[in-house]
Amino acid sequence: MKIALPLSLTPPSMGLRLSTVIDRCRLVSRSEYLISAGIRKNRPNGSIHPDSLTKKFVAARKFTGINLV
Repeated sequence: MKIALPLSLTPPSMGLRLSTVIDRCRLVSRSEYLISAGIRKNRPNGSIHPDSLTKKFVAARKFTGINLV
């Protein structure tokens, strides 16, 4: 599934535009992926297995106390 977010999105808690966050990610990443494990890890291209990403998002959501109804 793909979603589209406007690059002008500026969440108040972050105080940064989404486009700025993406630009900063690209400055430090050698991978073509914005969210990556780093090329030196298990995958040579830096990609993350979708299940790993899902588990981390679930853990982050639980940490915040946000309940899904």
